[in-house]
Amino acid sequence: MTAALKIPASIDMSAYWLPYTPNRYFHQHPKVMQSAKGAYYYDDHGRKLFDGLSGLWCSPLGHADPRIGAAIAKQYETMDYCPAFQMASEATFTLASRIVKMAPKGLDKVFFTNSGSEAVDTALKIAIGYHRVMGNASRIRMIGRDRSYHGVGIGGISVGGMVANRKMFASMMMSGVDHLPHTYNLSQMAFSRGQPTWGAHLADELEKIVALHDANTIAAVILEPVQGSTGVLVPPDGYLQKIREICTKHGILLIFDEVITGFGRLGANFGADRFGVTPDMITFAKAITNGVIPMGGVLVRGDIYDAIMGAGGQEQMIEFFHGYTYSGHPIPTAAAHAVLDIFESDDLINRARALEPVISDAYSRAKRAINTEKYALALRWTALDIENQSVAGLLEMNRAEDLDGFKKALRKNYAPMQNVVMADVEGNISYQAAGMAPKRILHQGLYGVAPALGWEKQYDWTGYVPFEQLPASNNPEQGWIATANQPIIASNDPNPLTADWDLPTRYDRIVDLIQAKSQHDFNSMKTMQGDTLSLGAKPLLELFKASIPNHKLGPQALEVSKDFDGDMRVDSAAALIFNAWADQLTRNLFSRLSYLFTENYGARNFRSPLILQLANPNSPWCDNPETAKVETCAESSNEAYAKALDELSSRYGNEPSKWSWGKGHVAISEHRPLSKVPLLGSFFNLEAPFPGDSFTVNVGRLELLQAGNPFETKQAPSLRTVYDLSDLEKSVFIYQSGQSGWVQSKLYRNMLPLWAKNEYLPLQMKPENINRQLELTTKQK
Repeated sequence: MTAALKIPASIDMSAYWLPYTPNRYFHQHPKVMQSAKGAYYYDDHGRKLFDGLSGLWCSPLGHADPRIGAAIAKQYETMDYCPAFQMASEATFTLASRIVKMAPKGLDKVFFTNSGSEAVDTALKIAIGYHRVMGNASRIRMIGRDRSYHGVGIGGISVGGMVANRKMFASMMMSGVDHLPHTYNLSQMAFSRGQPTWGAHLADELEKIVALHDANTIAAVILEPVQGSTGVLVPPDGYLQKIREICTKHGILLIFDEVITGFGRLGANFGADRFGVTPDMITFAKAITNGVIPMGGVLVRGDIYDAIMGAGGQEQMIEFFHGYTYSGHPIPTAAAHAVLDIFESDDLINRARALEPVISDAYSRAKRAINTEKYALALRWTALDIENQSVAGLLEMNRAEDLDGFKKALRKNYAPMQNVVMADVEGNISYQAAGMAPKRILHQGLYGVAPALGWEKQYDWTGYVPFEQLPASNNPEQGWIATANQPIIASNDPNPLTADWDLPTRYDRIVDLIQAKSQHDFNSMKTMQGDTLSLGAKPLLELFKASIPNHKLGPQALEVSKDFDGDMRVDSAAALIFNAWADQLTRNLFSRLSYLFTENYGARNFRSPLILQLANPNSPWCDNPETAKVETCAESSNEAYAKALDELSSRYGNEPSKWSWGKGHVAISEHRPLSKVPLLGSFFNLEAPFPGDSFTVNVGRLELLQAGNPFETKQAPSLRTVYDLSDLEKSVFIYQSGQSGWVQSKLYRNMLPLWAKNEYLPLQMKPENINRQLELTTKQK
């Protein structure tokens, strides 16, 4: 048992009756806070306590934000109080207008209160008053929900569904109140993500209540979009929509109590926005002032206000006899303006939505990166933005008639980001990086490569890079454009797109081939697409050829490889030996990284860090940490060579001269999903020996630790085309599978051999010879 903390002798606690607190117990175990800053409280024992509940759901900006304090101080000096009756401050009018702009359409009046409890009682009064002036004075019944919390006013506890809040005050509560069942069912909702799929039918209970009491006696239904105080109960999918439909059908007002959910807590201005349901009134409080000073209010449908105004008699008469001394008080009004300013300037509501998709609870490997008992991994991806128009942009690209029209369509591409090259028949060429790129602070952050600290502003997106600031090139002086996932921006570019560029080997080889001839033609373009010289191998060749493997096949392998220049031809035995050696050497150096290596080697080739470390013959990464001896890079290379020969001989026999790169480097086109089905996979998949490697123009990225055969490739150029812009009928193409998707068709794999050998088929709209013709005619009715 934890020992009780001593009551600080300097504090007399006898006078204060604490709300919602076991006072007797508290006096034995006091919690006295001394200060608050950011997301933490500091108590009188010097402890730093994380504010996990955001105050009482009311401090989303944390504590002691100086911008709010400055606004309050300025207002105090200007006007500390203004009576709420018969007059108001200018700032109160502008605050109401700002809140209306944030609210769902149609809720365009604001009645200010001092708390959520007052807001609820006010909304109930408005509902009764509205029906009365509309000639429906019999509509006095209110419908709440079990387990709901609507404050502690008499109206609030009457419609609320928390027993302890009601039983002591039963004699005072409103009559004519009924309750819907709550929506929580553990057996049906366990392990559900997002909105539960079970439970929408519970909305039908409202029809039963209507049938029991008669719709003409019911004034309003009041619900929390997400029930907060009873355990954060998310509404079942479709539940709120059904409630709205039933209320509309029977002329019953729908009130959303958004004292907790209002102002961004659900990643939207209000819960009504998040769930796509517009009520007739919304109550709010808490976050509107960040809990700094009490304030609340009710958003009301405009026609409700108009009806009450219209029944108010002469213009000098008060239409609605209700209000509070401190309604729209200038000081909390100033605080509210400051809070809304911060929401806007820091884009906090969108940020809350962006941090929402928690993936760590479904991603076991997250435990290796973070303490999942303390933190969560959240994902934000541009493709998930509701503004994503990529599909529309793709359609417009197909209709574009010139480069300007094509670029206009590219503006709608959200994700994934693309390197797009364009040309027209007039000889213009252009490049455009297309996609929504988050704006990040240069040199401050990880640029999306690894999880960042979500509470540190330096890692936040600060908007999107304008299309005009994305990398682009139009008719460059050199007369050509090349792109192969190499870095396309300078290291000091103010808009860092990523830190995860590919090695520029393919780009550099393309440039070499372009510059090797003064003029290119159709055939040189095809040759370039099939090029298999690996500039990713070049920096390693000296060490490879100098290696002396302690293996019986060593002399034969060295003889076969002595003239290897990095050309990854499909018939090259040296290419196979080199790649097996490079694979084993990479494992020698980086296996010490444990799962960071084993789970990523394949998705990442580790070639850049390998080249970097081997530049130092005595790099500590070359040393085997499991031996007493300190190995050099040459010794690690010798060992890797021997391991490579062990592996190759076990796979392909003991005659290195009969080995070939194509035996190991097999291109596999997987059928989705049947490739995962035993026996069927080999029947539906397509396989062919393939040249190149991860660094050649004709790329075939190695799977490495991602597959049983480390040399196989599942990432290669699925489509190759050469367009002749002087005569498009002379264009050619090739695809890696076939013309038919039916596995038993002879055309299922008919293009595969051509593709593997870098051969092409005509791409014609008007072929000279037509063997078959299919005509489609509309059926006459």
